[in-house]
Amino acid sequence: MTAEMMVAVGLVLIVLLGASLRFYKLGEHSIGNTYYAATVQSMLTSWHNFFFAAFEPGGSVTVDKPPLGFWVQAVSAYFLGMNGFALAFPQALAGAGGLALAAFAAAVPLGAKFTGLLALYLLVSFAYSMHFKKVLILDVIEQMNMLEPKPNIRVHAKTPDRLLQRIVEMLANAQGSPFLINFDENAMAGLRWQGLPEERLWDYAPVGCLEQTVSHRAGGT
Repeated sequence: MTAEMMVAVGLVLIVLLGASLRFYKLGEHSIGNTYYAATVQSMLTSWHNFFFAAFEPGGSVTVDKPPLGFWVQAVSAYFLGMNGFALAFPQALAGAGGLALAAFAAAVPLGAKFTGLLALYLLVSFAYSMHFKKVLILDVIEQMNMLEPKPNIRVHAKTPDRLLQRIVEMLANAQGSPFLINFDENAMAGLRWQGLPEERLWDYAPVGCLEQTVSHRAGGT
């Protein structure tokens, strides 16, 4: 097998791995952000509500976000039903498509075949290994002085002192970033009340205006 064929096979396998990770049990436990899910449901009631991105069925109030993403979600929900999978499907599809685009870009520079493969693999696995790279990510946020997109840190009763100290150092020098999500136990209690299984409660992430959503199950990113 030539080097070019090995690269091509590697690219295909990595893209398939990334796609499977994004679709695995997608939307199984949740419809995601209930506020935005209600918007999609309202948009399905009439053409006016669809184009207006109406938050409520009466069509008098639009949602507080650009409508394009909601239009795509509404189309998905129209064909697949109003459920967690349908609402998260466009995001997962976009994520898989992004991997395919990255694979094409990695295959172009023939002098960097294996470097491209490694970069693509890191892109595929990055979201699933972020929990193990907290301090490294904080270093990047601090160096970039990043405020948007909002970097959030979940704080709870057992947060390590080393991580808390690092956060304090950052807040002393940065523009109010990162944001601290210091209601971990209460957030998990709310998800438990919604009926999510106990083993999934810890795996939530704040979205939108800090609503709690189970990561990798209600969205495909």
